[in-house]
Amino acid sequence: MAILDELTALYPDVEVEISQDATGPLVADLHARRIDILVGASVNTDPTLARDLVRLDEAFLVVHPGSLYANRQSVRLDELRGEMFVIARETVAPGYNEALIAMCVEAGFTPKTLTSPGLVAPPEHWVVILNRPAVAIMQLEFEPVFVPLVPPRYFRIELVWRPDGETRLIDSCRAAAAAVGRRERWAIRHRSHTGYT
Repeated sequence: MAILDELTALYPDVEVEISQDATGPLVADLHARRIDILVGASVNTDPTLARDLVRLDEAFLVVHPGSLYANRQSVRLDELRGEMFVIARETVAPGYNEALIAMCVEAGFTPKTLTSPGLVAPPEHWVVILNRPAVAIMQLEFEPVFVPLVPPRYFRIELVWRPDGETRLIDSCRAAAAAVGRRERWAIRHRSHTGYT
């Protein structure tokens, strides 16, 4: 929303129509020219699309309050090698699945996964790795517990567009995102961290 606010402030003549969905359907809409540009988390690799990194969002172990991990101050990702990870259907969030598996492989294991209809809240014996904004849109019946990963891992938040798209519109969105990034110090905030996906 900060980027959208900046876009409308810098370019008041730009008319914006917003679509909100998982990254899989949004990428399909981008290819089908139903949208011009998207802001997405962990958008799957696609060499036909152009992208700018907007920021890195910290990934957390998100658990039910009854989980054995709920009282931990932090957790190493390799400690979770025996756990069942909830992932999304490939059509919903393939980039998220790709990012999660890459994080686990970097930590030395291939995760055991369970595909859910959407990214849903875990029961006590499942675990989910997500960023705070993704959890915030869930309709949960309990207060989730966010446990930091050590070392920290990150999900990429990117602007993504077709290279043959409307240049003026794309340039306006990129300028707005860059302005917000400078003001919020998004790039500086994560520059010293390593181990992100």
